[in-house]
Amino acid sequence: MQLMSVLTVLAASKVAKRTNDLVTRDGLLGSKLCTDVNFTGNCETITNVANGLKPNQCILVDSYLATKGVSSIQPLERSWCTYYLSDNCQDFTWDNCGHYDATSPIADLTTVNPTNSNHQCGGDMDKKIASFMCRPF
Repeated sequence: MQLMSVLTVLAASKVAKRTNDLVTRDGLLGSKLCTDVNFTGNCETITNVANGLKPNQCILVDSYLATKGVSSIQPLERSWCTYYLSDNCQDFTWDNCGHYDATSPIADLTTVNPTNSNHQCGGDMDKKIASFMCRPF
C-alpha cells in the first residue's frame, strides 16, 4: 500500500498523466476535505484527474489539515471513500471502529460515528481523520 501526503499528490499532478487510465475514463474519483463544518474553512480536493489519485491509494492528510482537523468531507460523485483515524489507511482498533465509509457529503463530522459491521461505534469523526482512500462504485 502506497502512502502519500496531499502535498506529494499535488506535486505529482504536474507530471503528465496517461489518458487511458481506467479511473479517468470513468469520471472523477476523490474527496473534498474541509477544516470547518458545512464545507468552509480551508478545503482541499484530491482527485484522479487533478492529482493522479488511483483507486484504493492511501492519502495522508497534509500537515495543515492534520493540525486544524477535518470537520466536513465530500466524496466526489461515484466515489466510495474510507476515512481513517490512523495515518496509514488501516484500522488497528480492536473493535474495527477506526474508520468511516462515505459515498455522500457529511457537512458536520460531529454527527457521524466511526463504522463497523455492527454499527456500534461510539464517538464521532470530527477533527480525527488522518488518512483516506477512495474507489469507484
